[in-house]
Amino acid sequence: MSYVGERLSFTVFLNQNQDPSDCAALLERVSAAEAPLEIIGLAGSERAYTLARLAARLEGPTLVVVPSAAEAGQLAEDVSFFCRTDRAAGVFPAYHLLPFKFLSYHNQTASERIRVLYQLLTGEAPPLLIVPLAALLQQLIPRVELSRYAELILEGEELDRDRLASKLVAGGYLRAAIVEEPGDFSVRGGIVDIFSPLYVEPLRIEFFGFRVESLRFFSAADQRRLKPVTEAVLLPAREAVLDPPQLTEITHRVRLRAAEISLPAAMLRRTVTQLANQEGFPGIESLLPLIYPRLDFFGDYLPSSARVVIIDPDRVLQAAREFEEQAAANSEACLAGGRLCAPPESLYLSWDKVRGLFSARRPVSFRLLEVLSAEAEHGTPRASVARVAVQSNQELTAALRRPRGQEELLEPLAEWVRHQRAEGHVVLITCQAKTQAQRLAALLAPYG
Repeated sequence: MSYVGERLSFTVFLNQNQDPSDCAALLERVSAAEAPLEIIGLAGSERAYTLARLAARLEGPTLVVVPSAAEAGQLAEDVSFFCRTDRAAGVFPAYHLLPFKFLSYHNQTASERIRVLYQLLTGEAPPLLIVPLAALLQQLIPRVELSRYAELILEGEELDRDRLASKLVAGGYLRAAIVEEPGDFSVRGGIVDIFSPLYVEPLRIEFFGFRVESLRFFSAADQRRLKPVTEAVLLPAREAVLDPPQLTEITHRVRLRAAEISLPAAMLRRTVTQLANQEGFPGIESLLPLIYPRLDFFGDYLPSSARVVIIDPDRVLQAAREFEEQAAANSEACLAGGRLCAPPESLYLSWDKVRGLFSARRPVSFRLLEVLSAEAEHGTPRASVARVAVQSNQELTAALRRPRGQEELLEPLAEWVRHQRAEGHVVLITCQAKTQAQRLAALLAPYG
């Protein structure tokens, strides 16, 4: 198949009869690999195509590590293009804040993170999970704590509204007059509205006494009722769950850390008071090592069968170094400013540590150019190499940009299409809208 799109063109492993023999051979090599594998020569959309095929072949979710959040979003869009469903690829976002910056983050980010983690616990995660490096390095709410908080609410069951409201506060929900964003909740008589991270719309629970009379989603935009349901799952709104039975231990860990860093007494009192009142405050996720006795790593949420793909390993390494330097600098600035913060190594893992944890998952790396190395790094097995030839679009791009008459404007593209078809390829030209596709078809029609 020849694809014409953002990068204009590339040839993808398919002949006119749609026999994916070459691509299947590559995918089979990935599936059967017992050691790290490097795929050389793919970039951009051809990587997305290969990942889409790979996700359909491998068991369980496949983790894809990319250097930045922007690349994660773009890759998810590209993969979805080659799949029949928007659920083919999901993104586990990083908090859009620098490490140890005690600023508020968007509720949507916290919601998306909790949703992905819960989907991993329940086996409902998308086939491809794309994770920017910053999100991968940060340690997470322990799986056992997320599972403990999750609660199934059933229509017709008995449910204590006061206990429910207390649980929502402990899970980081904010009481609001009108529920509009993930993490909001409201109580009005026998009606409780909750915007749980698992759903795209808020949930309305109507009580008759202590009995759940009905469950129904409604529109956050205009508060109109949507479809009724018989059950719904309640998840925490943030990773820092301030469970009342655990507050004594949390406060103890905070006091120990405060003594280590000589935290000013006023700051300690304010923090302890906020925790005792179960108040969420900007930057509370930076205190996760003090909220829980131990944290989990993203890989801990993955099933044992999950594979790992690393996009541009050298750029990932560079991004990791920059992130680690930024975390160390911000931690020092935080301490110098008399703020409470956990040690960086208790909240973030190094890239070297992550690579070691992933070594047993036979990671696959995508590089545009091959890098020669005499020895395997960090004690991991030496990677085998699969080289893929991709047709360049440079000549076609240059030809289309040369001045020519209006009637011959698309002659280079038409000639390219004729050549590809003569070689036995199916040509797919993509456009952003149906009207653009119709216009392009009309422009190409005179060329035969």
